Amino acid sequence: MRIRDIQKQKAVIDATIKVINEIGFASASISKIAKEAGVSVGTIYIYYKNKEDLVISVYYYVKEEMTAVLFKDINENSSVKQNLKNIWKNTINSGAKIPELITYSEQFSNSPFYDLVDSSKIYELTKPIIDIVNRGIDENILKQMSFEVFIAFFYVPANFLSNRKMCPGFEITKQNMDDTFILVWNTISK
Repeated sequence: MRIRDIQKQKAVIDATIKVINEIGFASASISKIAKEAGVSVGTIYIYYKNKEDLVISVYYYVKEEMTAVLFKDINENSSVKQNLKNIWKNTINSGAKIPELITYSEQFSNSPFYDLVDSSKIYELTKPIIDIVNRGIDENILKQMSFEVFIAFFYVPANFLSNRKMCPGFEITKQNMDDTFILVWNTISK
């Protein structure tokens, strides 16, 4: 049995993200990913059973990296509003910091592979924001809403504003982030 090499595995992950972002899931093959990673096809099979296992594993990696960026300023001692404001700013700034991860996540979420995701893993990653939303509802700060509705009114607009291709006219400044947060806050808060 061959020994796993963390650097090679990271090269495979990075190559998977790049290849899929460039040509999509249907056109991305293990051989194209291996070539981009600078490894043999056999090396990929040391880490992953098949293409399905690879792209799903990369999705989990992407979500872990994204949540680390988005939730980095969460503090249980901060107010619900301050925590959400920090997540808002981090989400908008993420478009410049991790655009390749956002692109992969969006493509994956709209692919048939998404149906194969272990939702409990995603729940664990998103639990910090779920807890903030629940705390806001419990403290009568936020309107009563499902988490899906919260995502539609909070994350989707922030993600849109972070996307330089979709929203080139939005300048990412402190003032613009503060102003747009106030709009969203007024929508979700009581």
